Amino acid sequence: MMSLVSISLTGHLFDTHCFNKTIDACEKTGVQFRVLGWDLGMTGKKSSRVNLQIMCKNKASLSETLDDITMIAEKCGVELYQAEEEGGYDGMLDKDILSIEKN
Repeated sequence: MMSLVSISLTGHLFDTHCFNKTIDACEKTGVQFRVLGWDLGMTGKKSSRVNLQIMCKNKASLSETLDDITMIAEKCGVELYQAEEEGGYDGMLDKDILSIEKN
């Protein structure tokens, strides 16, 4: 069974290195990720947004990674949201992790 969650990071993702640190956190715990979409700010005054799907067979590793990403976002001043399936947002990230069976 694979556990997954879709998240959105919004803010200055590159000049704060938030995106790189987020990917490093996934790699550290062996969690897989997929970039679902980008909205890049074209100036230093514009925020960027990336939507990521994070998945792992080990629910504890996924939870640890989400905790790490939460701390990274806070330190970088970046907003972290759990993305809904229709592309909206359901407020700040909660601890609900969707489990799916691999076909």
